[in-house]
Amino acid sequence: MGLTMRDVAGSSLSPTAVNNIEKGKINPTIETVLYLCQVLNLQPEKVLLFHPDYTKTAALLFTRIDDLVDRGEIDEAITLLYDMYWVASDLPDYELPTAEIQYKISQVFAKNGRLDSAMTAMTHAYKLFILTKNYERQVDAVCSLAALAKVKQQLQRAIGTYTTTLELAYRHKLFDRVGRILLEMAYLFMECVEQQETISHCAQAEREFRRIRDADGLAEAQLLRAQALCELGRLQEALEAIEAAYHHFIATGDLPRQAEAARLLGEIHSGLHAYESAAEHYCQALCLAGSAAPDTLHQVLGGLASLALLQQKTEVARNHAQRALSRLQKPKDRSKLYRILAGCDLQAGDIEEYKANMYRAVDALLEAGDPCSAALIQCELADQTDDFELLRDGARKLRRVITSSKRL
Repeated sequence: MGLTMRDVAGSSLSPTAVNNIEKGKINPTIETVLYLCQVLNLQPEKVLLFHPDYTKTAALLFTRIDDLVDRGEIDEAITLLYDMYWVASDLPDYELPTAEIQYKISQVFAKNGRLDSAMTAMTHAYKLFILTKNYERQVDAVCSLAALAKVKQQLQRAIGTYTTTLELAYRHKLFDRVGRILLEMAYLFMECVEQQETISHCAQAEREFRRIRDADGLAEAQLLRAQALCELGRLQEALEAIEAAYHHFIATGDLPRQAEAARLLGEIHSGLHAYESAAEHYCQALCLAGSAAPDTLHQVLGGLASLALLQQKTEVARNHAQRALSRLQKPKDRSKLYRILAGCDLQAGDIEEYKANMYRAVDALLEAGDPCSAALIQCELADQTDDFELLRDGARKLRRVITSSKRL
């Protein structure tokens, strides 16, 4: 380019600094490198990779990787990470920097949906964290492996991995991590339709959150425990569990969780036949639904449909349920809506459509991995239609599920 160091530096560097850099007496600072890259229109990461003090450049390079990922330039981010890995591998104490790079590689792969590659990279990171005896990062890595297993719908594997994480946290006295691990396990048990385990793990998590004075974690655990209690029909206990959490979400301005808590309060009050309170909470949830998860609005509509059905407002219930059914994809949510539609059909005297919707509810519950509830609905259908063969089949399935759970 025909430029000297003096030409590039302009007035930003002293003549002495320019002279010393040119003669190799001192290494340029990070700020100097960034300035020179800007003047010469060079990509800073290509220069920062080979800066003599890698520990000073790593944070900037990780920031650059985050920028690339945010722009959707995943391949470029991964290429830069592997460049960093090979540079860091030549350092005398290579274990920790390469572990952090592998950890980041895993995160980028996960964002790109390459879950197997993400798990491989995270496993390498975990092994390197073991070598450095970095217990905090060991827990981070194993938690990430559990989260990846959950994304892959390998729920039992995820639970087992979190159990390992819990043991690590206790062994290395990382007690501030215990509550969150227990809560993540509770979420997994909820997905596995094991409400009693969910309640147990939430209660343990609540104790840990109280001990470390984590009010946000405590409220989140209370909300999940209330959901599990509600599914088991233990409505008064669910009400006691959720009220403190609901007021916490209001106080902290956590609108998504406030919407979910209001929806659940509507469901609980509806089950307790406090219809005015139920309607009030459902309306609150409806107002907040725009700030919550995409499914929340349609779950609230499902709740309003259930409430309308209890009040014999058949067509209102049907309209709400059909609107919710058009968007909700989770089998568990859909089974509830099919049951509401079946209830509407029963009130309208349409027995054939009642049967069809009840069978749809059964199929949805089987898809959700809840054969026990599916068998109970089959028995309910048999009772309503005086179908003794169907009742025998439902009872047989129920016994099989109970026997299987006892063996476990």
